[in-house]
Amino acid sequence: MRFNLSKTLILPVTLTGETYDISIVSKDDVSQDVWFKVTALDQDAIEKRSCAIKINSKSWKENSVKMTLSDAKAIRISIYYNGNNSDSQDIWIDRILIKAGKKDITGANYFSDKPKDSLRTIKSLDKKYIVPLATGNDSSLLSEIKAFDGKQLIGLAESTHGSNTSKEANYQFIKNLIISNHCRLVLLEMSTAATLSWNLYVQGKISKEYEKSIEDDIRACFIDHKLLMDFLSWLRSYNIRSNNKVYISGIDNSDPEEKKLYLFNFYLTLLGKDKAVWYLKNTIEKNYGPLITHSYFDKTLQYIMGKENFDCYISFLNNAVISHKSELSSSPNRDIIMFKSVKGLMDNCLKKDDKAAILAHSGHLQNLERFPGDTTLGLCLREYYKEKYFSISFQIGTGTFSQDECAMDVKTVTDTLKKPPFYSFEYAGLNTGIPYFYYPANYLGNDILTCGFIPRGGRYEDLYKFSPLRRQFDAYVFIKESKAMEKIEPSLLIYGMHYFYSKKMAMDSVAREIDN
Repeated sequence: MRFNLSKTLILPVTLTGETYDISIVSKDDVSQDVWFKVTALDQDAIEKRSCAIKINSKSWKENSVKMTLSDAKAIRISIYYNGNNSDSQDIWIDRILIKAGKKDITGANYFSDKPKDSLRTIKSLDKKYIVPLATGNDSSLLSEIKAFDGKQLIGLAESTHGSNTSKEANYQFIKNLIISNHCRLVLLEMSTAATLSWNLYVQGKISKEYEKSIEDDIRACFIDHKLLMDFLSWLRSYNIRSNNKVYISGIDNSDPEEKKLYLFNFYLTLLGKDKAVWYLKNTIEKNYGPLITHSYFDKTLQYIMGKENFDCYISFLNNAVISHKSELSSSPNRDIIMFKSVKGLMDNCLKKDDKAAILAHSGHLQNLERFPGDTTLGLCLREYYKEKYFSISFQIGTGTFSQDECAMDVKTVTDTLKKPPFYSFEYAGLNTGIPYFYYPANYLGNDILTCGFIPRGGRYEDLYKFSPLRRQFDAYVFIKESKAMEKIEPSLLIYGMHYFYSKKMAMDSVAREIDN
């Protein structure tokens, strides 16, 4: 048995300078050491000091760590154990107590919302670095932002998948990057297999009659299907007018059976039933390796797709082979698979001086790990592309957003944002009086300690955990008011069951025909 449990807590500024006493009551029946560790962190999550003690005891016992935290903004409390394979390893934890001086702050809220106590947060946004933005501007929105110069990959991170307003801003940024910043590849946190056919649509390789099929695909996702369909239509129109085509692809793995259905439909749509027989049969068997080899010798397929589309398609198949092997062995790391997908697509689909834009949740695109030992897509991108990767997180201050009522995909509801805490980026943003703006992270002051992070299925979670904002992203976009998604299925689970069942029935019908 091995584990490392940790939680990071923001310290109340009203109790700065107090000596903190962090204690734990526990007992155990193990032969290895059990450790209790407290780490003091500054606003950039840089360790100031730490103290670790052994807490082994056969009977209930209280152990404590005392620490002065005058120069710290947060503490990380960890319990870790590195045991063996024995079946008889038991550790019991009763409670953790935090005292600042004589005050027990374990379950109390000592964060003041008085104006005098929040001024430091408000002043942490310097107005001379704020770049006001305008909605509906699809050409010159980013003219005052020079940070994209020399970058190869722009990460557009949404703090929640459920805000239509945030998504509209994401698409607006992508349009500007396409029009004015040589962006030639748009990457989405969606199934790569599903988007193969979408890319054919935006390239004009298939007719507009296919829009209904694409919209049906989108309905199976946690997204406003009309909003995304409008963006794909805009991209198709742009490609018709432009000599510099823009390609679109998902970067996420998908369920093995869903992947097979999407790829089957891709070949059927592109080649027609009679010409696609070999591809269809091998797709049913998930023979992705032979599909790659055969495609390299298929001049008809290459001619129909065009070189760049063919390269993107090969990149998908290569990634399908990697993810298929992961599915057969151990649980794959989703972010690492997405990184390999991004790298493959950028290697194959971009020319010199071209840019790519990637749209995903902030939990994936952040430059840092989410917790000690974690790997994020953004961390992989920063380590590989260095300063060529630039990340922006889109934050919302007030309003509504769509969320899972409880378990993911069972039922979608509209939720309302609570008032952000005074030590948050959103609190400072609301106090600027500017409804929509861009702000470079390196100019954030020391007293902004968090920004909203809204995961799927996290309706009742704390949305404002400690975040080293200056290191987490390269810039932030603030949106004053959010509106929830409008065009989304009320139950993605029920829709998906019916939709993928109908696609499987259609595949089985074609399979019977080509077998005869």
